[in-house]
Amino acid sequence: MHLKLNLNLIALTYLFIPIMLFFALWFNPLVSSVSVILILLSLGIVYFKEKNDADRFEISITKPKDVLFLLACFALIVLLCVFSGFGGIIDAEDDWRKHHFIIEQIRDKNLPARESLGNKHGVMCYYIGAYIVPALIGKLGSSPVLYDVVLILWAVTGLFITVALTYKNAKGRTTLDFLIIALIITLFTPFIEPSKLLLLLLSPDDYMSGYLWFDSFSYVVFSSNFTQLRWAFPQALPGWICTALLISNREKRSSYALILLASLCYSVFVFIGLSAIILMLSIIDIRGRRIKEYFKIESVILIIPLTVLLIYYGSSFLQPTDIDSGIGLSFINWKGHIITFVLLQLLWIPFIVLLHKTRARDLLFCAAIHLFCSSFFILGSFNDLCIRSTIPAMFIICTLLSAFVLDRNNSALQRILVIIVVIMLFIPDGGSYIKKVLNKGIGRENRGVAFSDIDQFAQERGDFVTYQYYNWNEDGIIKYIIKQ
Repeated sequence: MHLKLNLNLIALTYLFIPIMLFFALWFNPLVSSVSVILILLSLGIVYFKEKNDADRFEISITKPKDVLFLLACFALIVLLCVFSGFGGIIDAEDDWRKHHFIIEQIRDKNLPARESLGNKHGVMCYYIGAYIVPALIGKLGSSPVLYDVVLILWAVTGLFITVALTYKNAKGRTTLDFLIIALIITLFTPFIEPSKLLLLLLSPDDYMSGYLWFDSFSYVVFSSNFTQLRWAFPQALPGWICTALLISNREKRSSYALILLASLCYSVFVFIGLSAIILMLSIIDIRGRRIKEYFKIESVILIIPLTVLLIYYGSSFLQPTDIDSGIGLSFINWKGHIITFVLLQLLWIPFIVLLHKTRARDLLFCAAIHLFCSSFFILGSFNDLCIRSTIPAMFIICTLLSAFVLDRNNSALQRILVIIVVIMLFIPDGGSYIKKVLNKGIGRENRGVAFSDIDQFAQERGDFVTYQYYNWNEDGIIKYIIKQ
């Protein structure tokens, strides 16, 4: 059997089903109808252009080993999801309590979800793209089992799309290549442990144990794929698909706006990261006189839904508060911490050195510039600006590393050594986490319980955190777009 698919259309459909639901259920009829019509029009133009596009995902399944490799890939993806917290059968990272809380808010309330905290009344103002499908299906029953099942199925589907797009972008040819891609995406980790060992030796005052941040000074780190999925799947998984679409559509510049709109519905930070990379690509394209391709009709008409989303998020970000909401932007002064700064860059520079001859040098160097610049800013209680906005840049490197491993022009020794290094980089964090999970056992009794209500959420996470998820000022500009 020879399978040939237009993955761009499949990926866009996967991303935009939740987005359509979000616009329809969250915004007033005028705003939602205009936005949905314009999105559908843009998608329709892209679908029409893609209809006869010869650039397709292709894979041959002709021998028993091909079926075996694809089944192994499926098993790996399911295991990745389970150990990341999907399915609710392990003692997952603490952020899963928040994920369950948001899903249950959407499931149990009239939409858009509203809450009261003390004398404050507000509307949920967060990127809920990854939550909305399981939450809406969860309305069919009160048990969390239903939405847990839908959530893991939706995640497995998304990861298959991610692997398939990466396989296409990395020029994969066989089912074994498909399995190798899935393995690299699962294991991909920056040079965190080697750099932290050097930090302990050279600048022990800045050393911080653990994997969530690189040092005790900056709250900066570039995370592994496994860590991103464990802590922030609503941002990581759609972010990978959007990045893979950008790589796949590098020469189709009129599709960039659609990709950006999709990313904004799932994560403001991924949107910032992709915007920075696309801005750099546009500067390159100015020199090549390709800039006019950014302004075709399917791109221009998306200005309205993009503006709606920016107002939606911006009204929350700029809402008046009587406390520090933890979302202010500040600059990191590395003076006195130069060694730490240099070692931080070693998390990703070895990949750039290895991949500098890639044909996609423009994407590689845009990713490198973004990673470097991200080291100078803090935004969010735990600097989500750096950790999450670099998801696209890190996934570009992951994709190009996959292409290096699949490229038969590179020696077998080189390719094997890269795979060995990828495995070794994964073990300190990923391996120890899996061991901890297995020691605690697998079963529904390990499922993290959602915060019972907004009061418990505020009490355990801090009242300031609620300003990051709710807009408590519905009399502001948001009243013009939100459903009453």
